[in-house]
Amino acid sequence: MKSKRPLSFLIVASLSIAFVLPIIDAASAFPSGASSDSAPQGLGMLVQAASSRPSKQVTTGNAHNIRPNPKPSKCLMLAKKIGASRVWWGRHVGAKEVEDDDLFFSVGPRRVEFDDIGCFRTKKDCQNWLYWKRTEYPIFASISPCRRGL
Repeated sequence: MKSKRPLSFLIVASLSIAFVLPIIDAASAFPSGASSDSAPQGLGMLVQAASSRPSKQVTTGNAHNIRPNPKPSKCLMLAKKIGASRVWWGRHVGAKEVEDDDLFFSVGPRRVEFDDIGCFRTKKDCQNWLYWKRTEYPIFASISPCRRGL
């Protein structure tokens, strides 16, 4: 018979067991004839170490995998600074649906369209900008990949 418990319960339970086992092992390591002063102090230090360690290691994602969201430059201004042949540019055309929460009566979601060309110094910045625009405006997306030179 399948378990009806949610996956989140199983994850929490397995994490709890993983952090309690070292404490139980440490408590059993004290000899039965140990003084009452040394055992609770040592066990308290182990509990403190076990409880503080996971909070520093638990993250929502790897910091190296976070993409920056660069702001595009004005194409002509950037071309004057670094030269037109060194400018990287990309174009994204798309849309997204948003709810009008501030209106008293709403028929449904409205569509916000986006059509822009972004100019950048590096290919990586151009690719990151296109990534975020594809994410923000996924409907009917038309993308011109990053190209060099105006």
